[in-house]
Amino acid sequence: MSLSMRTIVARHARLTRVGIAMVATAVVVTIAALGAAVPDARADAESCAFAPLGYTCNYTHGSGLHVDSVDVIRSKASWDGICSYSASVEVRGPDGAMLFNERTGVVRDGECVVGRAYITIPVNRDFPADSKLSTRFFEKDEQQGGAVFVGINP
Repeated sequence: MSLSMRTIVARHARLTRVGIAMVATAVVVTIAALGAAVPDARADAESCAFAPLGYTCNYTHGSGLHVDSVDVIRSKASWDGICSYSASVEVRGPDGAMLFNERTGVVRDGECVVGRAYITIPVNRDFPADSKLSTRFFEKDEQQGGAVFVGINP
């Protein structure tokens, strides 16, 4: 039995769509699983969350209960770029009390970066065990995605 070229192309296209959908689903499930857990900053720790056309992450530098600095990262798949951006770091103690709160000024006001933007916020402090560090990334003063959390534990 001979298949026409049209039938072969249609079957290939259908299989390709199914394969792409399966890979995309696996990627989303993996990222969601990674983002759902709050990693501890026993040493350097990283956590990410979805944001429009990409994600935001924090990379917390430190050891045990000490936080040296935090890199707040925004990745965006858009030629419009990441424009007039800023970031914040907040640490709350186990009782929810605010222990640290810092927001940068606007970086690249009126200018844009395509792909990825980084902001490093110095902290250089010790915090009680079970504190929670969160970061937020802002473009043109609008928060991009949800807050990204890291637990601080020895």
